[in-house]
Amino acid sequence: MLWCTLEVESVDVAVCIVVCMVYSFTVLDILNDYFTPFHKTKSVKNITLMNINHYLNNDPWFSQLPAIVQPLLAGDAVLKVYQKGQMIHAIGDNDDAALHFVVSGTIRVCNVSASGHAMTLAHLSSGEWFGEISIIDDNPRTHDAWTINKVTLISIPRNLVIQTAQLHPILYKHLALITCERIRRAFEWIDDATSLNTSARLASMLIGLIDTYGKQIGDDIKIDLRLS
Repeated sequence: MLWCTLEVESVDVAVCIVVCMVYSFTVLDILNDYFTPFHKTKSVKNITLMNINHYLNNDPWFSQLPAIVQPLLAGDAVLKVYQKGQMIHAIGDNDDAALHFVVSGTIRVCNVSASGHAMTLAHLSSGEWFGEISIIDDNPRTHDAWTINKVTLISIPRNLVIQTAQLHPILYKHLALITCERIRRAFEWIDDATSLNTSARLASMLIGLIDTYGKQIGDDIKIDLRLS
């Protein structure tokens, strides 16, 4: 496992740093990291419904749901904790059919090519939702999801989401909005990949990482993110 710590003073310097790293990571792998959620884990027993409601009510997506829908989803939601390096679900899974909200931690969404090369497709962090696709189309998981560090999730069972949507079909539109946001990010990445040169793409990627993971330390910005 390789962890990368970047001290970024300017975009030009950052680009040089990333270019130097290409000896062990392809440019595509690094750009894929810009997209930037073990099968069994125990629920946290001492977390009350009030705690779950606190997290959900402070989330922009959940707070936009109709008032009648919110308690129906929150009522049977479960808080789960995964340790570093655990798999949340695997490609093809059906048994983890739930809508997940990331309370804390970072999740790596990835796939493995026919040649055995693991490619990161997204990093999901606090405040993001995932799992809506399998709920909408009733098909297995499309990718593997691994924890990069300790992760806390709020999980809403698939059957509960579907039952609620049958009573209040507007919920399907709100679920689709989660997917729409991801599609827009993908289009932005495609635009960058097809219209910018390598240095500009790397600079764009670094700016995105700074926005998501950057921490101001004195006059510098530090990015702590595992690349593989």
